[in-house]
Amino acid sequence: MTKSTVAPGFDAEGALQRVREKRELSKRRRWRPSKVARYRAELVAMRKAGASYNDLAVWLHMQHRLRVSATTIMRYLASLPGEHSHEG
Repeated sequence: MTKSTVAPGFDAEGALQRVREKRELSKRRRWRPSKVARYRAELVAMRKAGASYNDLAVWLHMQHRLRVSATTIMRYLASLPGEHSHEG
């Protein structure tokens, strides 16, 4: 078995600190705006007119070629200030 030696000038504590910083950065949650955010006004208006979340999902796909689930739309609209409707 070969005996391993530490290279001269190697800073183990510094290396460990850099590794921990990199790991901490990779843990951060990345945030990006919802795909449906650009259609907020239309979605709210259609919802107030009586559209179901499934209706909204189909409309987004037909008009904007955007395929999202009804649940995604429901969560997005529920997150808006003043929009607390959960009927489907």
